[in-house]
Amino acid sequence: MKTSVRAVLGFVTFMTIACSGLVSSAVYGQIKVGTVRGTVIDGTGGVLPGVSVTLANSVFDFKRQTVSANDGTFVFNNVPLDAYTLTLQYTGFQTLSRDVHVRSNVPVVIEDLKLAVGPLSTTIEVTSELKEFVEHDSTETHLDISSQYLANVPGSTPNRGMEAAIASATGVVTDDNGRLHVRGTESQLLYVQDGIPITERLDTTFASSTDIGALSSITVMTGNIPAEYGNRLGGVINIQTKSGIDLPLHGTVGASLGNFISGETDVRVGGKLGERLGFFLSSSASQSSRFLDPPDPGNFNNRGGTGKFNLNTDWHPTDRDILRINFSQNGIDFRVPNTREAEVAGQRARQILRDDAQSVMWQHLWSPNSVSNIALYRRFYRANLFCNEECRPLFSGSARQHSNQGLIGSVTYHRGRHNIKAGMELARLPVREAFSYYVTDPDQFEGTEAARAFTRQRPFLFSDSRLGRQFSLYWQDSFSPFENLTVDAGLRYDFYRLAVRGEQISPRIGGVYYIRPSKTALRAVYNRFFQPPQVEYLLLASSAQAAALSPFSAIALGGASLVQPDVQNFFEVGVSQALLGIFKLDVSHYWRRIHNFNDRDQFLTTAIIFPISVARGQVHGLDMRLDFPERKGLSGYVSFSNSLAVGIGPINGGLFLDESAGRIGPGTRFAVDHDQRNTGAFGITFRQPKPRWFITFSGRHESGVPFDFEASERAAVLRSLGADLVNIDRRRVNPRTLFNLSSGIDFLQTAHVTTSLQFDIQNLANARFLYNFRSIFSGTHFGYPRLYSGRLLFAFK
Repeated sequence: MKTSVRAVLGFVTFMTIACSGLVSSAVYGQIKVGTVRGTVIDGTGGVLPGVSVTLANSVFDFKRQTVSANDGTFVFNNVPLDAYTLTLQYTGFQTLSRDVHVRSNVPVVIEDLKLAVGPLSTTIEVTSELKEFVEHDSTETHLDISSQYLANVPGSTPNRGMEAAIASATGVVTDDNGRLHVRGTESQLLYVQDGIPITERLDTTFASSTDIGALSSITVMTGNIPAEYGNRLGGVINIQTKSGIDLPLHGTVGASLGNFISGETDVRVGGKLGERLGFFLSSSASQSSRFLDPPDPGNFNNRGGTGKFNLNTDWHPTDRDILRINFSQNGIDFRVPNTREAEVAGQRARQILRDDAQSVMWQHLWSPNSVSNIALYRRFYRANLFCNEECRPLFSGSARQHSNQGLIGSVTYHRGRHNIKAGMELARLPVREAFSYYVTDPDQFEGTEAARAFTRQRPFLFSDSRLGRQFSLYWQDSFSPFENLTVDAGLRYDFYRLAVRGEQISPRIGGVYYIRPSKTALRAVYNRFFQPPQVEYLLLASSAQAAALSPFSAIALGGASLVQPDVQNFFEVGVSQALLGIFKLDVSHYWRRIHNFNDRDQFLTTAIIFPISVARGQVHGLDMRLDFPERKGLSGYVSFSNSLAVGIGPINGGLFLDESAGRIGPGTRFAVDHDQRNTGAFGITFRQPKPRWFITFSGRHESGVPFDFEASERAAVLRSLGADLVNIDRRRVNPRTLFNLSSGIDFLQTAHVTTSLQFDIQNLANARFLYNFRSIFSGTHFGYPRLYSGRLLFAFK
């Protein structure tokens, strides 16, 4: 869509100037955390020090405690945006509770916190009145995941547990090697860490996800994505890392062990270095002899390990300023798993991934009612694939690197019932790629004649570098035209240039109407998205050399052109309902209509993934979730999703070496390889506070993804490894149902040290299953067998 940059700049500038005289009492920003503060007084107006203050949300298991200072004040920093109950308790006084809504970066100041004299026995039982069950002014479909949940993620290598935490959200489908599909999209997740957008893939074969021990909370947003978010719109994963600004010096040392010679060691330490400066450092190292999901159940040549380091510092030089500096350095080394034939031949392929990131963000409160944010960031990624001469049927090698250097800024204002925000993003993307391959075993290689032509003496060679740029402007408003109705409206402009050039204006609008007597929230949403293709291996996937090997070029079916940006129209209607005072029910029905449906193509059994775009796509689905917030130690949830994801050919991009993809011609409808029709999940937890122990039983069902073949290939399919785990007639992988059990306890507690032990079993019944089978885009990957692990943790304070 051709749009004048000057016109859009003028529009957003006009709106910013028009709003510049306004003031704000509730603003919001990419930093999805806020501050709660107040002063506690007695009946005479005197301040009360030492009062126990608790901020809690039982729906997502959030709870923080502090005590009021000598001047009666208290503060909670880095609070995820949500609804909470604030509870104050003090010996000789009655308990006081208040409902608190944190909707912005601007501090929420609680007035009139006056404790009445009375014996402790007159303490009032605090109830939520269902307000924290249903967010009556939120148009987003989202799930908040607490630090308590993250602390108990099962596995012998818990620093790879962020994917498991995200997968607990409704509408998320799991895939091989930690890949996640949200509401019918390929791995199109935008990660926002402490306000900094991360558009790169963070699954295991691309780059390191954030160490889960460094996380304070995660918010998974899947519906009505605000205009401030762009580039990856399958879902937004808002990550808040831990801060030491409110805590004394503390730390943990942990070790985990499990089968497949898996294990992890980790060290975390943080705290405040004065009243206005805090830090949190996390470091971990892990290894496993089942590092990736292999193409053969024999699990050949499947070793790997990770190393992660993350340092966050928070400095509050004044009551109006917050400066946050983040630094991370990560690495992944692994061997590429073999088929049995490759193992016998002596194949040894390995991949090395490195990434590092730095960012600095400044937030300034101009008045009690207005705020600005500005941040600089840099991220760097490098990947190398090495193969020995025994690689079969191809020898391949690659080296890619790119960095993302960016500036983001925003200002927010409020007037009456309007919360208005305008902002910009600017990014510079230098990219460099090199790739080569040649055929080592013509008898095993089933590629086209063009693909078979490359030999040791005449290999396929590709090398290129580009400088990409992205620029975005946005404006959004959250307002209530009348009581019980909230509307979020926004407009975003994106400009992108790398392998191709693209730009678009994207409206985002959503509304929620709250019916107070029945505690019901009704939502309706329309979003338009613009999504540039995956950066990793984009130059090769969009090259003339790759197009020359494409089956679409060979048989003149169209396609084989450059990978284009994904453009989507997204619609959603939903309802949130409080039930019986103890349950929360969420139901959403959504549709996507997509032009240039971004997907991916895996290169044989390697970990290399090339971006592709399917001409068109259609997705629709239904998500349902019932939450049971903690009550007398018991909590849980159950969810169900039904979806249909269809692609319509032809295909552009990728590196296809055989003619199988040629079956998808112009207008050909097909179920995309992550089309998981039915997904169900549940989790039940019982927790005791003193001594702290818990037990969790959970399960997940996924109905199986599709695969395709010609009628003449049926006999070969039946002979394929994993054929006993698929339904040939339905052309789908068999359904899988997995159960997990996790339990932990604190023991040997002293004044300064607490020792914890946790034991986990994943895939309790040792069910055999496939993630995918002979997929044109993914190949075959076997799921994990029964995994058991133990974890020992020492916490110091």
